[in-house]
Amino acid sequence: MLTILQAGFVRYWYNKTIDDIGSNITNISKVVANSIDVEKYEQITKSKLRNDYFYKMQDYFLKIQKETGVKYLYVEHKISKSQIEYIFDAEKDSLGEIDKNTIPAAHLHKESINTRLEDYSIWGTLITGITPIINKDGEVVGAVGVDVDKDFFMKELNNRILIIALYCLITIVLYSFLIWRLIIENSNRKKAQSELQKSTKSLRDILNNTNQGFLTLDKNLCVNQEYSSTCYDIFNQEIYSKHFPGLTYTNDNRQAEYFSEILKEVLDEKDEFKRSIIFR
Repeated sequence: MLTILQAGFVRYWYNKTIDDIGSNITNISKVVANSIDVEKYEQITKSKLRNDYFYKMQDYFLKIQKETGVKYLYVEHKISKSQIEYIFDAEKDSLGEIDKNTIPAAHLHKESINTRLEDYSIWGTLITGITPIINKDGEVVGAVGVDVDKDFFMKELNNRILIIALYCLITIVLYSFLIWRLIIENSNRKKAQSELQKSTKSLRDILNNTNQGFLTLDKNLCVNQEYSSTCYDIFNQEIYSKHFPGLTYTNDNRQAEYFSEILKEVLDEKDEFKRSIIFR
């Protein structure tokens, strides 16, 4: 099962990397195509002369190729259904060089495209991004091609997998730290509960040895869990969570309510001096 998941993971990023690279090099081809002066380009295709504009574009192509790390950057001009010739590239020696027309669609459509090859060409090319060059009459007179090779693709794929693995490692470390903190906090909580239980038992033992009725009340005037055993003898029943005024006046609800109001006023008294007099 793990092997299948790993294979699926690698395959997903393999395909996504190809798609992303195809999109990126297509954008590069668009930028380069938009930078070409079509009229000057057509003059060169007709004369095959290396003029100032030719050398300017050759330098520009070389700069783009180095900055982006692509394998090849060039402009091809269709001379027949099966042949093209190179006009600009980053090599400075390909003007008029004839080659096979390996991507006929580059000269048929007016939209940018990219190829997605599973196998490498004889030039080691894996993906090509292409943008047509269109003259003022709306005719496709050439195409800017951007090629990437196996090394470019594998470097990008490896970088992505490395980054993903790093994120996974960081996530594992963070979750491990969180789990460790939860274990520590749970241990501290259990320790605190144990100490509280010991303190409660000690307090109960002290109260029971006094032979007097000691108890505490919560904000609703109900008896808390800690009270002396004498209280059980006084009220002749388990009094935990019982309403104290009701325990005191079992047969007189009116007196119980009155006593309850008095207790609330006493407990709500903010003046420490008055409280000390009341509880003296």
